[in-house]
Amino acid sequence: MSDTLVNKVGDKTLDVVLVGCGMPKRGMGWYHLTQLLEMENANVIGMVEPFFLNPTLCPTPPAAFTELVTQLEAASVVCTDSVSKLKEFEEKDTMCLIAGRTNDNPKLFKECVDQGAKVIYLEKPGAPTVAELQEMSDLAESKGVKVYLGYNKNVTPYVQKALALQKENAGSSITFCHNNSYATNELNECFTRNREGMLKNMAIHELALLVSFFGVTVDTVKDFNLNTHTLFTEKLSVWVPGTVVPNDEYISDFSRIGFSVTTKDSDNSVSVMADRCGGNVSFASVKNADGVEIEKFNFPDEETLKKVEKQCEEDPEMMPYFFVQSDDYSTLKNLVVDSALSGEPAQSVATIQIAIEALKLAEYFTEEAGRVLDAIAKEEKEKAEKNRLAEIEAEQKAKEEAEAKKKEEEEAVHKKHDEEAAKLKAEEELEAARLQMEVEKKTRLRAIEEAEAVAAKKKAEEEATDAKKIEEEAAAAAQKKAEEEAIAAKQKADDEAAVTATRFRLDRKWFLSQVQAEEEAATAKQKVDEKAAAAKKKVDEEAASATRKVLFPTAESEKVEPSPSSTPAPALASTTTFAMKQRAFDFANFVGGAVAATAVMYTIQNFMPSN
Repeated sequence: MSDTLVNKVGDKTLDVVLVGCGMPKRGMGWYHLTQLLEMENANVIGMVEPFFLNPTLCPTPPAAFTELVTQLEAASVVCTDSVSKLKEFEEKDTMCLIAGRTNDNPKLFKECVDQGAKVIYLEKPGAPTVAELQEMSDLAESKGVKVYLGYNKNVTPYVQKALALQKENAGSSITFCHNNSYATNELNECFTRNREGMLKNMAIHELALLVSFFGVTVDTVKDFNLNTHTLFTEKLSVWVPGTVVPNDEYISDFSRIGFSVTTKDSDNSVSVMADRCGGNVSFASVKNADGVEIEKFNFPDEETLKKVEKQCEEDPEMMPYFFVQSDDYSTLKNLVVDSALSGEPAQSVATIQIAIEALKLAEYFTEEAGRVLDAIAKEEKEKAEKNRLAEIEAEQKAKEEAEAKKKEEEEAVHKKHDEEAAKLKAEEELEAARLQMEVEKKTRLRAIEEAEAVAAKKKAEEEATDAKKIEEEAAAAAQKKAEEEAIAAKQKADDEAAVTATRFRLDRKWFLSQVQAEEEAATAKQKVDEKAAAAKKKVDEEAASATRKVLFPTAESEKVEPSPSSTPAPALASTTTFAMKQRAFDFANFVGGAVAATAVMYTIQNFMPSN
């Protein structure tokens, strides 16, 4: 799609006015406008946008919309906020394509009829209520205006294929599944923008199929069976964006719905499923009489889906279903425009009468589905209440049982306590009796012990008296013996001392002669040593004198010899005396022991000559 809008016009064209444009890439009217500009059998002469072009309602339109107006005006398309501000459609047959909000459609429809439109292409469902749509139909009929509805599923290939296959298989049935790609968090915006509800908005396409190809109307419905499983049917209440506490608003609608319908003149049923959050792929499934699927026709198919995915990647701001249903939208508009130019009815395109019947079904099915869900909710509420009461009863019963058990346990505890107390008391009494017996036994034993102690004490005193007497006698005898032994020892010591003194006196002469001999030997040795020393000295002196004579002949003749009298006298007296004393002491030890040695040393010290 080109970024620059161009109004392509062929030789034979139908003037077209787009009413209800909306935002670029978001509004259904905008997408219809872009396709109309590309159609050579259509000449777009005007674009009416009641909100964005109304300075009171929208003082500052979005930049994208302002840019759109600029391009349209450059392509000679008049842009305004009301159909009445356009020139009346007198010179040439004109088609008005109304894609405004459902609630605004009746007013916009009347303006288009009053302005002279000969054909009106009305976006589904056409009006909020059956009554309003019927009034619009009556007005169009009175003015000779042809009215078609934008139910593109009536001409889409996957539906046509499924219908053909079903006709070929007797007893078969079809399920139409319609999916949108809203995220869950986008449902409040979706519900608010499409306040007429899912069955009057999204699923109205499938209801138009039921009317067009299966003869389903409110009057022909035999059975309406709602699939109440939450995977197929779910109704939500969501917050309306822009409202705040305390004036916050909530809106309820189906996020998904599934049901089957059987008509009075046929046992065959047709099923419908619609899911706002089901994705981009819708389908028609044909099943045989046994419920076995013969074939399923996806829309878009795999090839188209890849194409759509690529388009979504290239232009993520565009509503995905524009790409998915683009060919169907184009086919439908071309059929209506060609019909207007030829004066022949548009084949397979839903008329306003089909739209009225589809809208009646939408209201009827919405009411029936609500009734079923309300019944289920009531049943669930009653069940929940019953369960709650059962839980309360169970809790009460459990509480009573717990209290009874607690009381029983308390009684058991009291009983056990009493038994233990009685047992303890008996044990205490038994212990007291035992202790009393112990006391009595100890008293008896103590009396016996005291008596025995008195007897033992008396016996011990007697034995002590006897023992003391014996000890005294033994001590007296021992003392007497000791005295006798002391006298004898003293006598023996005196005798030994006398003997020792006698021996010492006898040997003293020999001892002195030995001492004298040793002194003489020492004297003789000293003399020999002195002579040897004098001879050595003489030799040394002669050698020294000879040396001096050789070295100092004059000085040597003048030297004075030392005097013999200057030689030190030998000192042997002290040495001899000490040796004599030591020999005397050794001799005394040998002869008579310590006493004799003492006596000898005494004699030496007092009677031998000193130095």
